[in-house]
Amino acid sequence: MIGQHNLQSRIKQLIENRTFPRFSILVGPKGSGKKTLVEEVIRPKLNLSIIDITDTITLDIIYDILIIILNLHFIII
Repeated sequence: MIGQHNLQSRIKQLIENRTFPRFSILVGPKGSGKKTLVEEVIRPKLNLSIIDITDTITLDIIYDILIIILNLHFIII
């Protein structure tokens, strides 16, 4: 992957420290390297399944997901 050395280093550090978030949304214009970043840097280290929702996601859905995540702090089990 060409460029994005700071981002790659930060992600590798999060993985090594076991502090990589359980949920991430990568945002950027088409061709900016989001999928490449996941396939070459993140997935090999974490052995993840990837769900590409590029063609189905909307800003409203992202907003709803963020609201759910924020509200998880208040769920008592």
